[in-house]
Amino acid sequence: MSQNFDQNYLEELIEKSLAGTIDPNEQKLLTLFLKYGKGPGVDRLVERAFLQEKTNLPASQDRFDILWDKLHPVQPLHSKPQIVSILRYAAAILLFLSIPMLLFRTEMKQALQLLPTQRQPVANEASIHVIPKSNSKYEDVLLTLSPDNAKTLNTDSNREELQLSHAGVEITQKAHSITYEKIAGASLGANIYHQVQVPAGKTLDVQMTDGTKITLNAGSSLRYPIAMERSEVRVSLQGEAYFDVAHLPNRRFIVAVSGNKLLKKHQIEVLGTQFNIKANPNDPSIKTTLIQGKIQARGLGKDLLVLQPNQELTVDHGVAIRPADLTSATAWRNRTFYLKNVGLDELCRELSRWYNVEIAYDKSLENLRFHIDFSRDKPLEELLAILAMDPQVSIVRTNSQIQITNKN
Repeated sequence: MSQNFDQNYLEELIEKSLAGTIDPNEQKLLTLFLKYGKGPGVDRLVERAFLQEKTNLPASQDRFDILWDKLHPVQPLHSKPQIVSILRYAAAILLFLSIPMLLFRTEMKQALQLLPTQRQPVANEASIHVIPKSNSKYEDVLLTLSPDNAKTLNTDSNREELQLSHAGVEITQKAHSITYEKIAGASLGANIYHQVQVPAGKTLDVQMTDGTKITLNAGSSLRYPIAMERSEVRVSLQGEAYFDVAHLPNRRFIVAVSGNKLLKKHQIEVLGTQFNIKANPNDPSIKTTLIQGKIQARGLGKDLLVLQPNQELTVDHGVAIRPADLTSATAWRNRTFYLKNVGLDELCRELSRWYNVEIAYDKSLENLRFHIDFSRDKPLEELLAILAMDPQVSIVRTNSQIQITNKN
């Protein structure tokens, strides 16, 4: 768990629970914290609260057991869900359900006031929204060398290196990465392009001959020239990718970002920099986040839009440049879902894209907000089990679809 929560407030809740003065909303908030909290900070908070209450206990009595029984006195001891081991040793799974950003300092006091209104159903809307799974016909990375020459790459980490030669470059593939090297003395054709397509549940690192490194997220594709040491290089992206572009003097490196009938296509121009582009076909916006260096966007109006580090360009029904959340934008590179205060629609799109499943949800749940820090290497069932703990949410999985409905 992030240690950016308001420790004084949480300690106050613990003390209230021990004193028997905690109200139901505060009880719910403290229960979430105890279930999903992690690390020595949790132990210290509980210990301090006991000292503050001047509670004298023999060493054999566990303070977490006593606190849990205070919160849930009607439950027998054996029904506690292994709370001590969850608190101290579990991986962080932060799902704060309908309370936006519950355990972050600036929002803590307001969270309880928001709790009743966050669960109001959305009125007069179609009841079900369906997010389709990927229509990809391949199960692993597809590398297309030419219209009649495509190869499926086995990205199993235990597989030995694979080497290919094509049009003056040598391509080495190992696990989820491919590296291009120019063959000595070879002349690279200016109009020879390769393309990689990454399926659900996978990522791919691509290193070009000039040292540029590009990481593609699940459900993404990239078309690029094999000759990178030119005055102008154009690549085309559909989906999400992180770019670490090598700086070559007087070279323009251009990323063409696909649009659709609602989102305007445009291009990002760089000299040498690190940035992330998220342009998935079914998303309601396209986001470009600058981590380092300088980039500019063309095609979104008369003027060029220039981004500075830690800024994000959002293209939806309009165009805006805002401060960026770099952790949220790039956590996928570490195989992590890190979503802050997102709605159910965005959460379902992320899960559908990674796990390649169709998800149908009741639109009356759209006001629920989530904060998630969850490993992409874990099975979807673990995340669904946590979601189903919300008293308003019911989840049913069939052979073809996950259905999220409103119990109320």
